[in-house]
Amino acid sequence: MKDPKIKALWISSWFPNRKDRLLGNFVAKQAQAVANQCNIAVIFIADDEIGDYEIEISDEDFLKILVYYPKTSNRLVKFFRFTKAWKIGLQALKKHSFKPDIVHLNILNPTGLVALYLYFFRKIPFVITEHWSSYNRRMPQMIEWHHRWLIKMCGRFSSKIIGMSPFFVESMEKNGLNGSFEVIPNIINGDVFCPPKSKMRNEKFQILHVSHLWDEHKNISGILRGIQLLSEKRIDFHLTIVGPIERHEPHITLSKTLNINHLITFKSSLSYQETAHEMQKADLFVMLSNREGLPHVLQEALAVGIPVVV
Repeated sequence: MKDPKIKALWISSWFPNRKDRLLGNFVAKQAQAVANQCNIAVIFIADDEIGDYEIEISDEDFLKILVYYPKTSNRLVKFFRFTKAWKIGLQALKKHSFKPDIVHLNILNPTGLVALYLYFFRKIPFVITEHWSSYNRRMPQMIEWHHRWLIKMCGRFSSKIIGMSPFFVESMEKNGLNGSFEVIPNIINGDVFCPPKSKMRNEKFQILHVSHLWDEHKNISGILRGIQLLSEKRIDFHLTIVGPIERHEPHITLSKTLNINHLITFKSSLSYQETAHEMQKADLFVMLSNREGLPHVLQEALAVGIPVVV
């Protein structure tokens, strides 16, 4: 008997992987939620410091196919390796007898090229969910010409474009992404991110920040300078910064320069459960990003029951 569930192929430019477990974690959460209603398969491609192509396949909550290709700085070589990696991923999908009814494209640059290929050559319709916070700059002149072309092509041939908020939909339109829009907010797991059963009073007021720690985006240096200003008035608080350990060094250096390192603890990236626990212990969540879409961590902090300063 034929399975009545729709088979949806998730293709994404960002997805948690062995290089970056936080990259596109909202895409993984979305796929996990929809897997209750559809048969889901995910293909994600990334470069890595390797000598040959490598593939990882798992089938825990849904089928995940991750393909890694040798890293290169040559754009033309990178394009061919990217193309070959996608061919490997699609062949693996075929071996698992997964024939998609629809493609869900997450973050269209550069994976929109694959959605267009599947649309024109395999007649598979696609929808778009976009998360790129740079749309909120509303400055299309800052987007490279080939990206602008891809935005217009994907919008033209997509069946639906999903944005996380009305403001974000307006931002996409102002950057040339046009089509049939629908607003669907990001989701969180309320069973994990929930108020603690009981909360102990902290000796010092606990402030928390969680992100991927790229300063150009998340403005960690701005947070640290804010902490330095606050420390001139009071020191009865402590800031915990959680994110990839390989990105700690410049922020630790700045905290020492500002003479506030005694007020700050840096922690490596945590699991969802561990992050929820950190939030349950905190008194305040802080974020000072230069741009955002609809950050999961803010939703999660509010679900836990702590105030946020943004």
